[in-house]
Amino acid sequence: EEDRANAEATLSTLRGMGFSLEAVEIPRNDLTYFIEYVERAAGFAEFARSGQDQGLRRQNHRGELRVSQLVPAVEYLQANRIRMLLMEELAQALDGIDVMVAPWRSINPLTSMTGHPVVAVPNGFTGQVTPTGIAFMGSIYGENTLLALAKAYQEATGFHERHPAL
Repeated sequence: EEDRANAEATLSTLRGMGFSLEAVEIPRNDLTYFIEYVERAAGFAEFARSGQDQGLRRQNHRGELRVSQLVPAVEYLQANRIRMLLMEELAQALDGIDVMVAPWRSINPLTSMTGHPVVAVPNGFTGQVTPTGIAFMGSIYGENTLLALAKAYQEATGFHERHPAL
């Protein structure tokens, strides 16, 4: 609930800063986590083989790494064909849009697959304890626009200077 309220407040702040906002439909695909886990398993293969994965705080990550190492190459290649279609769909959805705004957790798997740049900034707290965040996503090579928006948003809100009580 508070995440949603903070996201709505972010949109209001952006409108107040003079930005024009419009809703966009972004493509979704169940393969985002599949590809992410397989690529993560490849990157951490030596880590897992050496037994260092025993020290992971969340043991379900250890299981995900191990299982993802067993995905056949054919399935991974087929998933990457779908990834290309997803990249094209996202490019079409962002056509004419400078920056897309979304809760940071919702956008990570998608942009990990498509390579679109994202910058996440704090946008409030839940119960004044846990920080919440918002993500600004742009077109490929649109990092300058994202960073300028993130800087302007932070200057307007000051959330980046607030910290929860420890």
